Amino acid sequence: LLLLNLFRHYLYNERSKKWCYDNGVNPGVLARAVDLRDHLERYLKRIASEKRVQLDSSLEHEKLLRCIAQGFFANVARLSNNSADYYTVKDSRKVSLHPSCLYANYGIPPQWVLYHEVTLTTSEYIRNVSQINPRLLPSIAPHYFEPLKRHEDLFTAYTPKTTSVVGTKRKHQFGHDIKPL
Repeated sequence: LLLLNLFRHYLYNERSKKWCYDNGVNPGVLARAVDLRDHLERYLKRIASEKRVQLDSSLEHEKLLRCIAQGFFANVARLSNNSADYYTVKDSRKVSLHPSCLYANYGIPPQWVLYHEVTLTTSEYIRNVSQINPRLLPSIAPHYFEPLKRHEDLFTAYTPKTTSVVGTKRKHQFGHDIKPL
């Protein structure tokens, strides 16, 4: 979701190379992402018109996160009670947030995260992380989460904390009229 917000801010700033350099992102990669999104949008519109399906153009944070979670439901980790490490729900492996992850450097780490990849160096690090409400998990993949008895407190122990993935140093740069996800 952070990458989507970054993409939206790139578009908001009129694809400015200066904005990219100021925020430490590669303008060529973002320009390619715009091309791919435009291609995908044209394809989806063509398919939708052929099938007579109405496309929903709204972009709601929870809908998008649910969609990602349906594909990566096994990639969920829970914050340890006594350290900054996480334990994967799948096999209780100890993992840490990658040092490049904003959650690792700013604010309070979320209690539950959905991650895209694991990088193994001297430790196991999770990358491309999004905070997730664990109460959504049984409805997304009941075959996977309901049998997990070691996580019975899934529904009772979760206390959502608002965490800002954009640190106070850069908050003013992203606080435009763009509605955050």
